[in-house]
Amino acid sequence: MAKIVNIKPISTDESGNTTVVYVLDIEGHLLKGSEKIDTFYAPQLQPGKNIKIIYKDDKDYMFVFDK
Repeated sequence: MAKIVNIKPISTDESGNTTVVYVLDIEGHLLKGSEKIDTFYAPQLQPGKNIKIIYKDDKDYMFVFDK
């Protein structure tokens, strides 16, 4: 699990995707990045919320969204 410290949309495309930049707190380790997500999942990515992630290292991880 990761806590969303900060998240901000930076662009959208014609397919309904939003690119966001974010800062996650993973057990005290801050991870900064950007990701293209389906806009449908945007409500799950709010500051202060926890999000499930599959995490191998800082370059190899992914969000796990509730359906």
